Amino acid sequence: MNKMNKKILLVVVVFLISTIAIAYIFKLPPFSIVYKPSAAITVVDLNNNVVSGATVKIDETDDAWHWLGDVFNEYSMKCTSTAGFDGLIDNYDYNYTAGYYGSIDVNWTDMNGDGKVDLKDTYYVGSHIGLVRSSYPPTSEAVTNDTGQVTFDIVYTDRGIDTYAITVSKTGYSTKIVTKNINTAQTIVLEPLPTHSLTISSSSGGTTDPAPGVHYYIEGTAVSVSAIPNNGYKFSYWKLDGVMYWNNPISFTMNIDHNLEAYFETIPPPPPSSYTLTISCTSGGITDPSPGTYNYTAGSVVTITASPYSDYTFTKWIIDKQDGPTTPSLTLTIDKSYNVEAVFTLVPKPTISVLTLLKFPPSENVNVTVYVTDQNNQPMQNKMVTMSILDSSGTVLRQASSPTGSDGKANIVITSPSKSGTYNATFTVDTSTISQPLYVLPKIVIVLSSDYSKSQVYKPGSYDFKLEAQIQDTDGNMLSGYSVSWELKDAITGTAVSTDYTSLTVQLSRVVLQAKIYDWYRSINPTFQYKEEGIYVKLRVYKPETHIENTFIDTVTMKPPYLGALVPSSLPLGNPGITISIRDPYGNVPQITLDNVEVIIQTPSGSSYSTRTELVNKVTMVSGDISIAFKFEEQGEYKVVVRYYNLQWTQPDQTYNVYVLAESQPISILTNPYIIGAIVLIVLIILFRRRKK
Repeated sequence: MNKMNKKILLVVVVFLISTIAIAYIFKLPPFSIVYKPSAAITVVDLNNNVVSGATVKIDETDDAWHWLGDVFNEYSMKCTSTAGFDGLIDNYDYNYTAGYYGSIDVNWTDMNGDGKVDLKDTYYVGSHIGLVRSSYPPTSEAVTNDTGQVTFDIVYTDRGIDTYAITVSKTGYSTKIVTKNINTAQTIVLEPLPTHSLTISSSSGGTTDPAPGVHYYIEGTAVSVSAIPNNGYKFSYWKLDGVMYWNNPISFTMNIDHNLEAYFETIPPPPPSSYTLTISCTSGGITDPSPGTYNYTAGSVVTITASPYSDYTFTKWIIDKQDGPTTPSLTLTIDKSYNVEAVFTLVPKPTISVLTLLKFPPSENVNVTVYVTDQNNQPMQNKMVTMSILDSSGTVLRQASSPTGSDGKANIVITSPSKSGTYNATFTVDTSTISQPLYVLPKIVIVLSSDYSKSQVYKPGSYDFKLEAQIQDTDGNMLSGYSVSWELKDAITGTAVSTDYTSLTVQLSRVVLQAKIYDWYRSINPTFQYKEEGIYVKLRVYKPETHIENTFIDTVTMKPPYLGALVPSSLPLGNPGITISIRDPYGNVPQITLDNVEVIIQTPSGSSYSTRTELVNKVTMVSGDISIAFKFEEQGEYKVVVRYYNLQWTQPDQTYNVYVLAESQPISILTNPYIIGAIVLIVLIILFRRRKK
């Protein structure tokens, strides 16, 4: 090679080297887009174990794409030249950075972060012309290797910060999305999804798919299990956590642990074309068809009728040793072989016992109790008992019915005949009847005397209780020859009045019962004072052969004799005091003190004076006599009020009028001008008549 060629070659080499260096320095083509590996991304689990096979996907953020050179949105040129990005790096971005569109946003186009926009920034943008966001980065998805790591080919920005959205996913783990700078190594932690166990088992006669055993599934997994029967078997049902299901296959979601059981059953042989019907019966009846064994075509409908003999009743059917209907006619569909038995029972003959004495007053609603038993002397329940009352000719006058209860007793309410006499009463249960005489007797009537009172007054030393009555019957006849029993007692304590203080007098149709109630109370309690007490009285009059007895019951209130005051009706003017005597109605002195009585004196002018206030030091009481030192200085009507306290009975206030008058003067006839005038007139008349004569 000559020198000229060598020089030319040298110049060419130098030019190429210079051109390559300048293109590299300013990142001009073919060095415009240079891909470099990112820093390693490591995926681990919660226990810091590496996770291989995880899918890692990166997506550049707006910020990363911007610093790759997308600084201008060409679609905004219709309005104005503004900074922005449109997902494409092209000449618009280059021209905007070069200032061809006017003013530029330094903060937006300063690609290397040196605080200014110059050729380096322009060349940097130009080096990325042709880069499209939808196809960048070239490898946006990768799978972690055995060390749990993955890297990507990206274009570094001049700023060295490449922020990407990283999505990490793997079956059995929760998907993780983070935003990281992949210029530096990153570790991303995956959280495993919860899993649940499915325990599958099966009965004999088949298996399942999946096979019986314990299987684990991620929470939320939809699982389907099929039951596969063996030959001669069929699927029957599932039990999922104890709940039965019949669909096959069965599907469910694994949100909890499950226990699944498959059940199979044998396939039954085809039904026979005919079956047997065996009929039998107990003693006491017959069936139609009669007892025996019969063959019937499958599906046939057969009716069997049971007929009891006399004194028996049909009770029930027994079908294959189980109690059946209680109606005599039984209809069966022959779908299998049957054993049928008709059961008959001997009808028990009731025994009827009348528990009520059949003696009643005329025309009265009475209760008659009847006891019904069977041949074993056991009470018979729900048996209807009919009672009839007949006269001597056999005519039914009254009739009533009532069922027996669980105790075998029936209570019959019936009205007795209106006339006294002997009647016939019949009692019928089923086919059994008994007959008894029934007596309608007049009833004793106790007619109280008109002076009988439910309130009677104590009287010491005397009979202070009295009950007098006339004894007759409902036919209006006065009775004699009857018997009397009586009872007197305290209505509260139940203590009986001693016979020492009672008297009973029976004279023909008259009965008088008397008692010294006050004296009796004093005998059992010497400190007894007048006090309202209740006395229970019961008088029973009976003559069983000819009459219905009667009883009088009452409670009499014994009341204390109210106290009275003896007060003078008049006093002379200026009288220095007054004496008031307190006595009971019988003149006896009551055992009271000034604590129990108050006297109030009201003057004619309206002033009041009380022995408890103004007159408290001017009053004394001895043996029921109250003496009050009080001067009656006003002429006119005084009112004396006697008021009682703390007695054992209710004692009303008593008011008395006392008249106070001046001392009367003797009247002289000779000093009375009217009398003198009359005398003078009479004398003149006499003298005048004598002159005429």
